[in-house]
Amino acid sequence: LVHGRADAVREFAFAENGVYLAVRDARWKLVIASDSMDVEDWRPAPRPGVREAQLYDLERDPDEMHNAIQDAPDEAERLLAVLRAWD
Repeated sequence: LVHGRADAVREFAFAENGVYLAVRDARWKLVIASDSMDVEDWRPAPRPGVREAQLYDLERDPDEMHNAIQDAPDEAERLLAVLRAWD
């Protein structure tokens, strides 16, 4: 984008730290335990000491204080599919 190339802007950003995986787009961010990537019920915490899946609406909640996973389950599923395709 600095050089005027629109193809340099990516639709999604990904992060991982060994415990959690995250994907975000311009509005939403999904964080899940890496242990949960290949299980059908991926929302609960997979083991003690690891948080349940988190979804943040970055437009309304830029400080990531409210887990919106119950409010926007379709967005969570959409981002999970993107994350699984990336992993």
